[in-house]
Amino acid sequence: MSTRSNPATLIAQLGPEVALLAAFKDLYSDYKAWCEEQGEQPLGTRAFGNRLSERGFNPTLIAGKTKARAGIRLLSSTRDISMPPYAPNAPKSDYNGETYIDTTALYALEGASGALSGEPSAEHTSPNFGNGHDPPGDAARCRLCGLALLTEQSIAAGVCARCREATGVAP
Repeated sequence: MSTRSNPATLIAQLGPEVALLAAFKDLYSDYKAWCEEQGEQPLGTRAFGNRLSERGFNPTLIAGKTKARAGIRLLSSTRDISMPPYAPNAPKSDYNGETYIDTTALYALEGASGALSGEPSAEHTSPNFGNGHDPPGDAARCRLCGLALLTEQSIAAGVCARCREATGVAP
């Protein structure tokens, strides 16, 4: 029994490209190629498009009836690890005011111009409702990608496990 690959598994591979208009068929073919590399079954075109729309990448018509998505592209499997794998300006979760990295990896487009903001907007910030630990914004961050470090080993090394594997940095 094979599972369909959810675009959420590609979250760390989606990059912000404000000026980019990617034709949907090109974006979908890149997604299918990624799924083949990973040995996963891709979603159908409709389901894939719905997932992109759910995350704020709505369809735009270009050159007649060609559908495109603004501000998104699929990075190569050897992605630039200096790009953060999460959206610093994505909405916080409702649970204790924390941001969960796995749900904020798609870059949120800010405003009508589609410009990306480097800082969270006021509407996206919420307080931590005291359960005694620091919110992720105050946590130690990976010096290569900016990801919150969650284990003692990662904190001691100053590098997350993904970057350690990619760069060969010793733990």
